[in-house]
Amino acid sequence: MTTRPSRPRPFSRCLPDPFRRTALAAVTVLLIARGALAQGTRADVSGMSIEELMKVDVTTVSRRAERLQETAAAVTVLTSEDIRRSGATSIPDVLRLVPGVHVARIDSNKWSVSVRGFTGRYSNKLLVLIDGRSVYTPLFSGVIWDAVSVPLATIERIEVIRGPGATMWGANAVNGVINIITRSASASAGVQATAATGTEDRALFSLTADRQVTAASAVRGDVALATTDASQPAPLSPDSSDRWHNLRVGMRADSRISARDEFSVQAAYTASRIDDAWLFPTLVVPYGAVTTGVARHAVAFTSAEWRGTAAPGETTVRGSVEHSNVQEGFAGEHRFTLALEAQRTQRMGRRHTLVAGLSERYSRDDLTQSTWVQFSPPQRTLQWRSIFGQDDVTFAGGRVRATAGLKMEHNDYTGWEVQPNVRGLWSITNTQAMWAAVSRAVRLPSRGEADSTLWLLTGVTPTSPVPVRVRLEALGRLDAETMHAYEAGYRHQFGSAASIDLSAFDQTYGSLRSVSAPEVGAFELTPAPHVDATVPLSFTASGRRRGIEAAAEWRPHARVRLVGTASWLDGYNNGSPATIVGVPVTDDPPRRLGVGRVSLNLPAHVELDGAVRYVSQLATTGVPGYVTADVRLGFRIGSVNLSFAGRNLTSASRREFVPEFFGLSRAAAERSLTIRASVSR
Repeated sequence: MTTRPSRPRPFSRCLPDPFRRTALAAVTVLLIARGALAQGTRADVSGMSIEELMKVDVTTVSRRAERLQETAAAVTVLTSEDIRRSGATSIPDVLRLVPGVHVARIDSNKWSVSVRGFTGRYSNKLLVLIDGRSVYTPLFSGVIWDAVSVPLATIERIEVIRGPGATMWGANAVNGVINIITRSASASAGVQATAATGTEDRALFSLTADRQVTAASAVRGDVALATTDASQPAPLSPDSSDRWHNLRVGMRADSRISARDEFSVQAAYTASRIDDAWLFPTLVVPYGAVTTGVARHAVAFTSAEWRGTAAPGETTVRGSVEHSNVQEGFAGEHRFTLALEAQRTQRMGRRHTLVAGLSERYSRDDLTQSTWVQFSPPQRTLQWRSIFGQDDVTFAGGRVRATAGLKMEHNDYTGWEVQPNVRGLWSITNTQAMWAAVSRAVRLPSRGEADSTLWLLTGVTPTSPVPVRVRLEALGRLDAETMHAYEAGYRHQFGSAASIDLSAFDQTYGSLRSVSAPEVGAFELTPAPHVDATVPLSFTASGRRRGIEAAAEWRPHARVRLVGTASWLDGYNNGSPATIVGVPVTDDPPRRLGVGRVSLNLPAHVELDGAVRYVSQLATTGVPGYVTADVRLGFRIGSVNLSFAGRNLTSASRREFVPEFFGLSRAAAERSLTIRASVSR
């Protein structure tokens, strides 16, 4: 019997009915747009040309303004226009546009954001700043992303450094630095109100008011409210919810005191209320129970910055006071933090630019314990102090630059740490540049690693007639995780129509967090008969990461912008990385990432944006890879901007990461539609 080979199904037939209609509509729009573009008047699709983008001042790399084209680092700048036209409603979703940055949604309010590997909700090798103020918490070494609440409309740009930035920013800036920079209150005047609703973002509202008080002073106030729908039901507890409510109230004032002096002060309060559920281990069958409750996160801060400029240089003094309150079902934290730093940028002759400074940080905590997590001691005060200096030297008429810097930093866990870097850049022409760098960075132990005991799980073994309680226990001796990085890159601007940016890296790690085999302890009668087994936490593993990152942009027409990014990552760990059940994931990155974007400016003030994103499989935890698409359609009618954004359009829902610390697994990334309206006056 012979069987006729079946004809391959047309691609359009592989899509569900709603998406076939969407695809046909998109093709129709593109064909119409093609004709309209040929007849339309000239209009820049991004508000900034490629030449202007290459001349954007970047401040995060060397803590002073330098042009993007002249930075000896793998750096990406997301402008306010990139953020607006992405259709994203959260900062983590905006960061998906950056090459080498892996963003995975864990549930409605938790994300894993990592650069060059070492993923997890508690991604501990990525330093995140807001206007230079660190939001990296010493409790677990990482970022609570739902507390990073900044209205997207107030962000001037986001600077992302891929690779170490420890010489300038200190410990924990190991694999990257993200600096969220908000615009000055004096940059604009007026009121902007934004309201949005959708299938996932149920209610979003923000109001920003900028007012020029005097000719030299301005003030801004903002308020934002958000309610995010719950993710897909968790298999272990279908009735549990992770609905998220967020509130932010903030202000900023900027004043030019004199021709040489500027002063800025900010204050904000952010609060999150999260319906949550936790899977806690027990000593009775089935040795685990789901508990529902409410998690609350609140942060209040005040910061001030003075900047004095003189002919040969500039002095900056910055300080902040912060109080945070984190309450989860298994632990809680009250923390008070005071940070002070001073910096001097000095021109020395015609070739040298010296940047030097010192900083002091003080943090006092009071931790809440539970049956599953204990801290000893429950209160502790930590201090960090540092001094740094970096010299930038130019040769060959400014076409060759050499940079050497060193930071000496002291902490209460490991004492003094040395973090140097050497960088070089060769401007081959005005539109081409090559750079290379060698750096060392450290990641300091967290409070949880130093002083906690965590009940991971309860197991049953053939050799024990009673259950075994497995607990993770910190060791008395702590080490700083170390990283040595070797990087190189190339940038080329092809006239005013195209540009490419390539970077390669080889990073080796030592003293990585690891766990050993459980050590069986004594038989216990209370609270129920069981045997204790301890998993010692240590810093004995090592590893290596190598990869390539690429970004390209092409503007074939004034109304068309095409952007593509891709990254490839390879590496390994030696030793016993902490990947057992209950321990935060520290090493499960996708090997490949890719994003393709198109932006069109159509006649009659119509905008059309589309993106296709690819993430490969997470090999260790088995989370599947995926390809998804986002679309945004925007209209401007007078002072009103209206947009419709569809995200994650290729599937109804998917799981992007695994839960950590008693969390429940959820398909958190869901197909969504958001309608947003913004009014400016």
